[in-house]
This record gives sequence, C-alpha cells and structure tokens, in this order.
Amino acid sequence: MIKQETYIQQRAEQKRNKRSNLETLLAKKISSVRYPMQELELNYPTTKGKVYSEEEDRYLLCRLNYYGMRADDVYERIKKDISEFPVFRFDWFFKSRSTQELQRRCNTLLGMIEKEAEGKEESMPATKASGSTSRGKKRGLDDIKDSRASTPASSTPAASSTKRPYKKKKT
Repeated sequence: MIKQETYIQQRAEQKRNKRSNLETLLAKKISSVRYPMQELELNYPTTKGKVYSEEEDRYLLCRLNYYGMRADDVYERIKKDISEFPVFRFDWFFKSRSTQELQRRCNTLLGMIEKEAEGKEESMPATKASGSTSRGKKRGLDDIKDSRASTPASSTPAASSTKRPYKKKKT
C-alpha cells in the first residue's frame, strides 16, 4: 500500500514538473518575439496535413500563455475569446470548435514546442563546439555588395527599349 502511494506521488510530481516546464517553454517562445500574433514561428511536422491555420495556432498559444495552463476554465475562456475576437468573425471552423478540441489542439502545439526545444538543446553543443557565431540566415553587408556587383545596371537606353518590345514608339 505504501509503495503504491509513493508511486502515485511520484507520478503526480512528474506531471507537475512537465506542466511547469511546458509553461516556461511557452512563455519563452511567446516572449522571444515582439508581436507574437504576427511573428511567432511554429515548426510543424511535415507528415501531417494542417487543419488549423498558423494564425489560429498562434492565437491559441497566446491565449494559453495569457491565462496560464493551471487555470480551471482556461479552454472555456479561450473559446469565449475566439467568439469575440474580430479576426475570427467569419472563421466558422475555428469558432465552432469545442473546448475539448481546443484543449487537444493546445496539447498538440505544446508537444510541438517541447520537441522543438529538445532539438535546440541537442544542437546547442554542436554549434558551440564548431565555434559558429552565426545568428541566423541573414547575410552580412559584404555578401550583399558582392552579390549585387554582378547584377547588370539597366540605365542604358537599349535596356529600356528591350523591356517592352510590344509598345510602339511615338513619332
């Protein structure tokens, strides 16, 4: 009997730790961008077809972060917010979702964020070891100048006449 109680306590503690970890991951993801409703990037798995739009998913994550995952009626509040939010005024699919469906979608999105964080943790030691200081996909100023040097200038009159061969010249 005592073993069973300790097992139940351990499972409950694991669930609490997982939930608090998901809350911090969600808060970190939302706070990583200035305007989460427009800029939040979600890395979807390529295997499944998407039913929800990115905008709907962003909204769900923002609202979940706003209310917190520990609130009792968080999904009822989100459903109410969806019905009142003007962006989704004509989005019948999203407005007609039940609280259980919204909860399921939020859990899927949280799992996606968790996998993304695990992937970043695994790739972090590899980038530190290689000595890479790259901050993203942006090119440096020198790279841009080099690539533009090969672009021909269109300031010659011959180039402007070849742009529209179908147009007649006035006489």
